[in-house]
Amino acid sequence: MASTQSLLNTGPQEKSYFVVKCRNIEALKKCYKTGKWACRDRVSPPHPRCILAGSLEKGPVVLIFSVNNCHGWHGYCDMIDFPVSGDTKSDSTSKIVDSVAEDVKISHSSVKMIDSSTVDCNISYSCVAMNDGFAYGGSKSDCSAEMTDSSAAGGNKSDSCTEMIDSSVGSGNKLDSCAEMIDSSIAGGNKSDSCTEMIDSSVAGDDKSDSCAEMIDSSIAGGNKSEIGIAMIDSFAYGDNSPDSGSESKNSVITKNINEDHLKTNASNIPEKRLEETEWHYFNVKWKTIYLKEFGEQCLPSSATESFSVSDSLKVNKARNWQELPEEIGKRMCEMIDNHYSELKQKSQAKLDAQTSKRPTAFLTSDINESNQSDWQKIVDKIEVELGRVHLACPFGSQRYNLHRPDSDVDVFIIYQASTKDILGLNPPKQTIKNSDREGCDYTILELHRYCDLLAGGDPRCVETLFLHESTIVKCSQEWRKLQEKSHTFLTRQCLDKYLRDGLGSNGVKQLLRWKQEHSERKELPAKIYKLVYVIIRLLQNARDITQGGPLKVYRGVDTEEHEILMSVRHGQKAFDDMWLIVKSLLDEVEQQKDNVITDTTEAKNIAENWLLQQRYYDFSLHSCLLSDDPVK
Repeated sequence: MASTQSLLNTGPQEKSYFVVKCRNIEALKKCYKTGKWACRDRVSPPHPRCILAGSLEKGPVVLIFSVNNCHGWHGYCDMIDFPVSGDTKSDSTSKIVDSVAEDVKISHSSVKMIDSSTVDCNISYSCVAMNDGFAYGGSKSDCSAEMTDSSAAGGNKSDSCTEMIDSSVGSGNKLDSCAEMIDSSIAGGNKSDSCTEMIDSSVAGDDKSDSCAEMIDSSIAGGNKSEIGIAMIDSFAYGDNSPDSGSESKNSVITKNINEDHLKTNASNIPEKRLEETEWHYFNVKWKTIYLKEFGEQCLPSSATESFSVSDSLKVNKARNWQELPEEIGKRMCEMIDNHYSELKQKSQAKLDAQTSKRPTAFLTSDINESNQSDWQKIVDKIEVELGRVHLACPFGSQRYNLHRPDSDVDVFIIYQASTKDILGLNPPKQTIKNSDREGCDYTILELHRYCDLLAGGDPRCVETLFLHESTIVKCSQEWRKLQEKSHTFLTRQCLDKYLRDGLGSNGVKQLLRWKQEHSERKELPAKIYKLVYVIIRLLQNARDITQGGPLKVYRGVDTEEHEILMSVRHGQKAFDDMWLIVKSLLDEVEQQKDNVITDTTEAKNIAENWLLQQRYYDFSLHSCLLSDDPVK
């Protein structure tokens, strides 16, 4: 096929605008994702594919989309090539063959429907199919359908009527795009030009006039008559008259809607696959504006276009699928969609800006290097100037455990004491300051009250600070050293339970077993599973330390067994079964000795509280001289 550009006129191009009705949001999503849309022929020409192709030859074509029952306009796109059939049928004919009739001949662009039982059909008046991008192919013009009961001798027929033939008739001669329906018990009826004829099975054949439809039924077929009637069968379209067939209309479709309760034939006699084979004409589109990608089902409300008219008798909001719009109306609608879309974006950005402005600025704005003491000193200085005295500065994470790799980040852990003025005044200090997901540096800064509360409650990260290796302590106060002397008091059952909860819970062993169950045949393990097992084993090692009475081995020396096991797991050097044996062994050790762990936390709480009060009293005494006796001054 020649390219679109080569077919377009080289002179001034007029832009055409069309309404496109979309069945649902899912169909619109598919169009946006694939960049394709499609149309089907109508009952009567002109068909959408012909109209669109004709408009595209003259100039650009713009499609304005509306989703059914959403009451608005969801965007618009450019049509960038001509509709092309996506159907493989050679002559656009469809047939349903009953097992009773073995040898049925169907002429070009005609449809024969054979039923071995009872069919009860209502024929609709001036029926047009369809909408929502499901417009089915056209039917006969001035064609009324008549279905006559087999007990009746005949009936009046109109132009281009339907003829009913009993399925016991093996074949008959047909002319042009006509079909006949022959009842086995009735010999004839009144005929007129291009009319319906009911022929007894003893009659071998008869000439039929043009534009007749032939439907074959072995028993009873009856229905209401109407002008320009269309038989609807399960909403499927059949047939397509050839332009050269001599018929009055092209691409005609006979469809027949059979109520499920009325169709009493064996389902196996109807090849459903053939019912679904209806022709689509596909083309590519390029979206200009669509709400879907940012605003979901939001759209330009139809109330904004209620004053627009296609003609004196048709409002734009009532336009059917593939309705062409006046150029000025189409242009105005696209402008309104663009403006409304821009308003939504501005409101969305304003909302985002408002949320961002409420977020506190990052306390630490840059990463630090493990070996760069100046980075650490800058952090300590900043905290002491802006927050209060630093009692402890150290890393946490892999740096704390001596399990880091060259590419590991340095995570900051700091305990500070707020001033007496802040504690007693109108600006109480923040108890916890943590980085957000947007920040590159991971840090946790705890005020002394929060630290002591977590410590007394057995929080593993806080308890671990009392067992740090000297090489990992960046800064500590003499007061904190006194608290460190009481470190064993905090190895309580409460602390043990938290280690076990982290190691065995949904982010620990449970997650590991769930993954293994879902990938039971997989031999190679992903990096995330090795890291998960590494964390589980580290937690269980420290849990075992508590059951053994301590000390808590936070720092794993390079020459220790704990370090070797953890690093081999982290580097992916162990099989799943080997790692699971290590986990099981640690769990068994913890289970055997956990009853030896201190359950009473009273002493731990008293030590933490007394130490906190001592720090508060010391700071208050130090600064009390700065307080004035006269509150007015």
